[in-house]
Amino acid sequence: MYITQNQSGMGKIIPPNSENIKDSSLNENELKDLREKFKVQYALSKGWDPNNLTQDQLNEIYLDKRWQTPLLLS
Repeated sequence: MYITQNQSGMGKIIPPNSENIKDSSLNENELKDLREKFKVQYALSKGWDPNNLTQDQLNEIYLDKRWQTPLLLS
């Protein structure tokens, strides 16, 4: 037996002689969509206009772990 891990760090035990299981991680477009949704939600929670963010506001969003690892949101 061995353990596989996907991008979110979640693993599963695979018995010997079983077929390989495809990683179900998200593609780039799905990641971008998750990040955009997070950006809007974060901005609104702070009382910011999500369509008119300053560089300082964007930097705060980009430093958030939920932006850096959007798979945790899925």
